[in-house]
Amino acid sequence: MAVDLLLPPGAIWSQPFAVNDNGVIVGYATDSTNRFYPVRWNADLSPTALSLLPGDPNGEAKAVSGDGTAVGFSGAHLMRWSPDGTVIVLPLLPGGTGGWGYVSAISRTGTAVGQSALGAAAHAVKWRARTAGPSRSPR
Repeated sequence: MAVDLLLPPGAIWSQPFAVNDNGVIVGYATDSTNRFYPVRWNADLSPTALSLLPGDPNGEAKAVSGDGTAVGFSGAHLMRWSPDGTVIVLPLLPGGTGGWGYVSAISRTGTAVGQSALGAAAHAVKWRARTAGPSRSPR
C-alpha cells in the first residue's frame, strides 16, 4: 500500500531520499518559485522544513541516522540537522581547494561520509558523530 507523504505548507513537489528504521524520512520539497529546501518527515509522516543558512537559496537532506539526524546541503555548505533543531555546518578538509564537497550517507549512530576537494582531487571523508570536524585516515 502506498502512503502519501504530505507536502510542507507552500510546497508543490517533494522527493524523499532516505528512511531510517524508525520511519523518519528525509528529502526535499520545491515551492512555486522552484526553490528547493530540505525536509524531514517525522515518524507520524508530518513534514518539517529544515533550515537553510542565511543567503543559501536551496538545499536537500540526503540521508538520515537512527535518531533522526539528517545530513545534506544548504547552498554550497554541507549540513547536519539534529532532531532538536541544532544545525551544524560540516567543514571541508583543511587545505582543500575549489570549495566543494558532498555528504552522501550517515550511519545509524551518526557518523557521516562524503567527499571533499583536496588539491585537484575529491577525497573520501568521514565526519564523526555529533562533532563538526572531519576525520581522515593517516597516510
